[in-house]
Amino acid sequence: EEIKAPKGYVRDKESIRYFIPDAAGKRLEIKEVFKNDYQNFRLKIEKTNPEGEPLEGAEFTLEDPRGNILEKVITEEDGRASFSEHPLLYPDEAYHLYESRAPFGYYISEAAERYFVPEADQSERTIEYQFSAENQRQGFQVTVQKRDERSGNPLSGAVFLLKDPEGGILEELCTGPEGTVTSARHPLYYPGGLYSLEEIQAPPGYALPENPLETFKVEPEGNEISLKFDFNFTNKALKAPVSLQKYELEDGPASAPGLSLADARYLIIARALFNPENADYQEGDVVCELRTDAQGRAVSEPLHLGSYDLVEAEAPEGYLINETAVRFSLQQDGEKVIVSQD
Repeated sequence: EEIKAPKGYVRDKESIRYFIPDAAGKRLEIKEVFKNDYQNFRLKIEKTNPEGEPLEGAEFTLEDPRGNILEKVITEEDGRASFSEHPLLYPDEAYHLYESRAPFGYYISEAAERYFVPEADQSERTIEYQFSAENQRQGFQVTVQKRDERSGNPLSGAVFLLKDPEGGILEELCTGPEGTVTSARHPLYYPGGLYSLEEIQAPPGYALPENPLETFKVEPEGNEISLKFDFNFTNKALKAPVSLQKYELEDGPASAPGLSLADARYLIIARALFNPENADYQEGDVVCELRTDAQGRAVSEPLHLGSYDLVEAEAPEGYLINETAVRFSLQQDGEKVIVSQD
């Protein structure tokens, strides 16, 4: 009777022989051939996400101790997959099981890798192993760079909403002194979905862009733990023109306006700018020159936010120059600009 088989083989329970020794006491030689079959082993896999839900599409690879690939399987809708039976050709040596492709929207779990030495009672023809592993979702981050459209200087104070494909708000972002902001890492609950980044507040002194909504598709790639997206946006500085009306005073400053006066020349001088580093002129510069038309009117080019002096440089023919400068300001009111005389 065989009581122990060679390593990696099944003990033959039928290997029992009965014989009757020669009564004469002679030496008895018995020749019998006993055969052993290889033991087999088989693996079963179960794959879930952090919520315990089954994951379809995880690929696992099984290699023998020499690095030869024995088989690949892919988990089905129930998150499970089964390998075929494989003969135990290398007893006492470690076989290698690893996740070779993660499900869509997830990254490969290092915890899913196993080195194992199949061991079992040699009375068992097939050794069964069951492994379970969890995948974490891939994530993504966005980085926003905000700059002045003309100068390219960084802009702080721009506020954005990061939203998922269902419109849910994931995070509110605000650019810092360097004009940048980076979001937290967000789990990818909608792989392949269209996420959005919406500017809801422009930096102080600037207008929102015509299209403040940017959509982007988060498509999982490879085995990246976090997918990164970079966005560069610009804003136009708020600007507005100012207009003047020139007329004569017949009986002093308290009298009603008289005739409109054409051909008066005025200078607009910048005094204190809201964003001097991003303006196309500096404080103290003559910003523009105006000359009144036949109706006594003149309109300036758009001016940056700040305070200015309106100075008469040349009076209409037959009139004296008004030497009193008019100080006025352009201030932000939401998306509008208010012009007020100081």
